[in-house]
Amino acid sequence: MLIACFLLSVLSAFAQRFQKEYHSHDQLYPYEFTETNNAFVIRSTGVATGFIDLTVNKNGNNQTFTPYLFQPPALSTNWFVRHDDLTTLIFNRTNDSQVHARYFAQDSVLQWTKTYPIDGDPSTVSVTGYARDGVRLSDGFLLIGGLKETFPNGNIQHQVFAMKIDFSGNLIWQTRKPTTLEPTWVNKIVLNGGKAYFIWENLNNGALSSYLASITETGIWSPSVQNPAGAKIATGLAVQPNGNILCTGYDENSPPPLFMSILPKMYCYDANWQLLWQKTAWPQMDALSDFANGGLYAPTLVATDGNGWLMGGYIHTADAAPWPYQRSLFIARMDAQGEITAVNMFNSIQSVATHLSATSDGGAALTYYYLNGLPEGGNVGLIKTDANLTAYSNLLKGSSFYDQDVSCDKTPGEIPLTGVLRLTNSVDTFYALTNALGDYSFSADTGDYTVRINPANPYWAPCDNNVAVNFPGENLMDTVDFALQALVECPQMKVEINMPFTRICDTTNIYAWYSNLGTAAAIDARLTVVLQPGMDFLSAQHPLDSIVGDTLYFSMDTVGVLVVGQFSIQAMLNCDSFQLGQTVCVSAHITPDTICADVPGWSGGHVIVGGICEQDSLAFWVKNIGHGPTQSLEYIIIEDMVVWRIDNVAPLNPHETDTIRIPVQGATYGMICKQEPNYPFSAGGFLNNPSAWVEACNWGGGGPFPGGIITQFPNSSGNPAYDYACSVLVGSFDPNDKHAYPEGVGSQHFILPETPLEYTIRFQNTGTDTAFQVVIRDELSTLLEPMTLQILSSSHPVRVEFEDARKLAFEFPGIALPDSNVNLAASQGFVTFSISPKTGLQSGQVINNTANIYFDENEPMATNTWFHTIQSNLINGSTPTDDKMPVVTLEKPAVFPNPAKPGDRLDWLQDHADGRATMFNAWSVPVAEMMVANGHSQVPPHIPPGVYYLKMSGKKVSRLVVLK
Repeated sequence: MLIACFLLSVLSAFAQRFQKEYHSHDQLYPYEFTETNNAFVIRSTGVATGFIDLTVNKNGNNQTFTPYLFQPPALSTNWFVRHDDLTTLIFNRTNDSQVHARYFAQDSVLQWTKTYPIDGDPSTVSVTGYARDGVRLSDGFLLIGGLKETFPNGNIQHQVFAMKIDFSGNLIWQTRKPTTLEPTWVNKIVLNGGKAYFIWENLNNGALSSYLASITETGIWSPSVQNPAGAKIATGLAVQPNGNILCTGYDENSPPPLFMSILPKMYCYDANWQLLWQKTAWPQMDALSDFANGGLYAPTLVATDGNGWLMGGYIHTADAAPWPYQRSLFIARMDAQGEITAVNMFNSIQSVATHLSATSDGGAALTYYYLNGLPEGGNVGLIKTDANLTAYSNLLKGSSFYDQDVSCDKTPGEIPLTGVLRLTNSVDTFYALTNALGDYSFSADTGDYTVRINPANPYWAPCDNNVAVNFPGENLMDTVDFALQALVECPQMKVEINMPFTRICDTTNIYAWYSNLGTAAAIDARLTVVLQPGMDFLSAQHPLDSIVGDTLYFSMDTVGVLVVGQFSIQAMLNCDSFQLGQTVCVSAHITPDTICADVPGWSGGHVIVGGICEQDSLAFWVKNIGHGPTQSLEYIIIEDMVVWRIDNVAPLNPHETDTIRIPVQGATYGMICKQEPNYPFSAGGFLNNPSAWVEACNWGGGGPFPGGIITQFPNSSGNPAYDYACSVLVGSFDPNDKHAYPEGVGSQHFILPETPLEYTIRFQNTGTDTAFQVVIRDELSTLLEPMTLQILSSSHPVRVEFEDARKLAFEFPGIALPDSNVNLAASQGFVTFSISPKTGLQSGQVINNTANIYFDENEPMATNTWFHTIQSNLINGSTPTDDKMPVVTLEKPAVFPNPAKPGDRLDWLQDHADGRATMFNAWSVPVAEMMVANGHSQVPPHIPPGVYYLKMSGKKVSRLVVLK
């Protein structure tokens, strides 16, 4: 499939229940977590890059890494908040006496920078500001809490500070909590009922203590509660709407780094700071942890409905001390008295729970930090459960890569490969796409599975495929990597051309995607794009080498292995050269186009087809561009929508051409030639072989334009290095729609079995403001085979995933789509993908496809439903019979008027005996009968518009065009 750097990991087999792990080229530590209507946002700090905003969708996929780099004098990011309008506020630690804040718009563009001095005293040598946490107050302002660190007389002294600002960064007030202890560390701030609650730690002469206090929105501190969790270290804090306060913490029986024998504690207070109850042990948890050789941490709490609580954390053993510890994560649900009502464990070695949230669907989400053992780091995990705390935590993960050292093992620096994966057991089948790093993961229930990858083309083969995976229980994890090796050293260029929006007298954007799916770099690659006569070239995003007539030449230099590129071309459809109903086509060809695959039984022959309209005839040609000879190959010629001739092309040597000329009468003609047997890129169905179409050859005008036929058939070259894009010119159209290519023949959209289908989903922001997020969800028919999925092209960078077994999601991160009133051209977008029907489908089966388009948080916009009908005998070359349309040269119109309308009287112009005439549609299906008497008959009144064929027994065929 097309290797796109925007394809990301994978599906969750069960919607909104998953365990996912993400890594980048920085070591990330997740802090805060936010849920929006369409996504989860994990805010992390990075060792190298500063603050990272990691956004994933509701199935944990399609991650977006938005970096916010450190800026002097910042040392690190200490707190950040993402608001409902997707703006972001960041606070930094510095070595001066100020807190530094930066405010970013939705598109991550810095809006303002502010500094807030923290008052020192005359004996201060230096002051450091730590903005550690913050909340959004009920009046919409922000309260930020942290530490003021001073060094009077060379001694460290910390104070807890709080300040209130508005969203323009204006300071409302600032205050400090008096303390003389050292040093202090703010762990958590929670907002409730007009107050912000702080917990922090003090170390005074080696004695560790924790404290709890609150501050009002006007800056008034409450008295402090020492050791609010009954422990020296308070970690978790949550407050119920009724004012009840819950704290978790622990004491340590040994110092770091071992942290042996952790003793968890939990204290609950009412709104007046009176102790309601305390817990120091839970039978359900005790059975899970060896406290004599490890411990249980509960660092994160959240209040839930009904005055209950969620608790998240991790259990570890120190058998491998000092590092790494073996850890398991947990989420527990508790009632108002702290009794556990549900608990679940989740496997992730070397992991630390960092943040817990209750989700809108009644479940829970736990972020965690993990070590993956890779030199590039990458350390964010997310568990999303349902209301029962179930997440199907068996985790299958792995990667796909170019096994350059032929070791069948992953070596640092090897190139990631993308592909479609399938996980199956006796009941279910799930699908996934690897991401830009080649990674994938599945969440799975217990059972036996088989996982398989579909390589991009015949140049690649995995060391092992159809790998067996077994999960005998829960909370298990397995890894299956797919090492793909090169079967041949050769580039394999592919081009995709797309022209989704075409209007007469208007600029048309032509999108060209190119990629090297081969195993060697493509040296001196060159892309040629041919415009249809009457299209005026305007500009291109890629430098243009030259233009000769309607042919554009682009030098691509060297295209490396698995490299993908895209650019657009702007052209104008000349007002005098086109008319409504006409088909506009452009073609593309990229070189080198050599096919190196060694396929048993293939001679090396490879044909392409072309056609040109001459003065009194039409010339179709077939050329062998392969490195071996071809045998005699069958071809068909179609006039309008009926088979006009079936014959054979003579055998061709390499670079040899055969030309077939036919008389024409203003119709649309197509030639389809079979490909050499065992050609490596053959698609299913005879109609998917190389073809060429010529519309309205020698049409003299009068009557309806003979268009709209080309797009009903596939238009193929049989070589990935060639592509065509055709579009029928219409007046107005729905800007949010779905189109299929081929459209399918006739009103039933007939296609042959196994015909690959290209779907283009177009969208336009017709609202009144910029759309910052566009998501398309496409429910695939059960008659389509997901393993054949290819992402062909798109207007903007797109990420694609399987949200479940059959639902594709296309996300356009950072699209910032302006509304159509501001910029009509920039308000539009599209994505095109291909997929094939399953094998073995029978005639009459219907493939339906509909998509839903989401703009920001608005209700989805449904596209039209496109359907195709399988028809196995679509091209009928059998001996003529009375009940099948024969393959013959058609008579010129033998009835008048022609075109006619339903109910019109027809005059038979040739010597036809009276009798009964059968009316066939273009695909040999009888639709009506009419009586012919005295050379006259009547068009049946119920016949819909279209092209029909009239036949009387023993007579030749006449063609009739029926209009509305």
